[in-house]
Amino acid sequence: PGQGKEFQIKTKRYKEVPKDKFTNTERRYILESIKEKKVIIKNNLRGKIKSFLSVPIIFGNEVIGSIVLKNYNPNSYNEYTIKLLSNLSNFIAVAVKNAKLFEETEKLATTDALTGVLNRRTLEESFHKEVERTRRYLKPLSVIVIDVDDFKLFNDTYGHIFGDQVLKEIASLIKYSCRKVDIVGRYGGDEFTIILPETPLKGAVKVAERLLKNIRAKAILTPNNTQVPIRVSIGIASYPEDTNDPEKLLTLADTAMYKAKVSGGDSYAIISYEPPLSQEQPPKFDVFLGLINAIDNKDNYTFLHSQDVSKYAVKLGEKLGLSKEDLEILELAGKLHDIGKIGIPSEILKKPGPLNEEEWKIIKEHPRLSYLILNQIPRMEKLLQAVLYHHERYDGKGYPQNLQGKDIPILARILSVVDAYSAMRSDRPYRKAMSKKEIINEFKKNIGKQFDPEITQKFIELLEKGDIE
Repeated sequence: PGQGKEFQIKTKRYKEVPKDKFTNTERRYILESIKEKKVIIKNNLRGKIKSFLSVPIIFGNEVIGSIVLKNYNPNSYNEYTIKLLSNLSNFIAVAVKNAKLFEETEKLATTDALTGVLNRRTLEESFHKEVERTRRYLKPLSVIVIDVDDFKLFNDTYGHIFGDQVLKEIASLIKYSCRKVDIVGRYGGDEFTIILPETPLKGAVKVAERLLKNIRAKAILTPNNTQVPIRVSIGIASYPEDTNDPEKLLTLADTAMYKAKVSGGDSYAIISYEPPLSQEQPPKFDVFLGLINAIDNKDNYTFLHSQDVSKYAVKLGEKLGLSKEDLEILELAGKLHDIGKIGIPSEILKKPGPLNEEEWKIIKEHPRLSYLILNQIPRMEKLLQAVLYHHERYDGKGYPQNLQGKDIPILARILSVVDAYSAMRSDRPYRKAMSKKEIINEFKKNIGKQFDPEITQKFIELLEKGDIE
């Protein structure tokens, strides 16, 4: 004291009192000091250590650590030592809190608050650093861009809280699929980016395949307790395989991602590779079919009804001599024609009595909602038209656009007939199922009014022959 000596203090963070540094007795003293927020001093201990002192480090009302001194000599610590260390603990408390605050602030500045991966600014900074390193040391570099397929559908159907859950899950799966040296960030919205240092194209493809496998194996539990799959489109670009300028990798990977999305999603694409036409992937419908299961939780009738409509539509299409392609579209349209009911309140779908005028207005929106949901599927115009117009009437009094006669696409006219048949033969909250004779009479009564005459006559023939149950 009084000699002006300088000394340096080093701190180390522990989640608990380390067992290899202290005896059980010493650990008990430290824990008591922290718990009781008081100084513990022992000056005549048995064993090698004769003196022990623990001073809690307190900031505000929170204990954030402890200063511990041990000495081989007895009576080594006194009131002066306690006062000195107590003052020192106050300085340490402020310093540790400031360090933690700086660490948290830095993390907030660099991390995406929702997903915990890097934010866009930090991601771009990391990318530019890797580009410079690649140029300096002539090492390979790859970039992967990931976009969640049909993400708007998750938000529109289940709300933004569920959409946020999907993004968190995707971020977690991406990190799980990557190495520690890989840099993962959220580029914006539902788009993520992985920067793969010193990784050639072959290695990047392995990461993309591993990620797709992990994501396909994962289903998300919706607020309705229905499991729906997640699917993503992935774009890959690598230096030097795809470009002589590593600065272009982000843009090239983004372009490749759109190639994967246009081909139907749930796949990866490489910017320098154009697949042969014969290998073009068909559109993926499992997300949409998963939503049909979700609708079934709101209205148990819808799922079985959609399956029946699909089956009857194909039978009728075969009777009318449709092409194989149209039959495949018809089968899918039957399964998906009521997907828009996901946006209709359960109390309307399950109402035991007749709907009022306002409720009918809401119900009549479901073909348009179905169209909006399915409109993300490329090259499926016939499917979209069948779904959108299956409630039009032959006499022009249907909805949503009051189309008339042959202006209504033929697949929609077929769906109109089989949709009505499935409804008439089912028990509903407001009426019992109709007999086959009653159904045939109802069709005959509405030929040329609600239904296409030729299509309806062919369907009646199928009913009378027993080809449709």
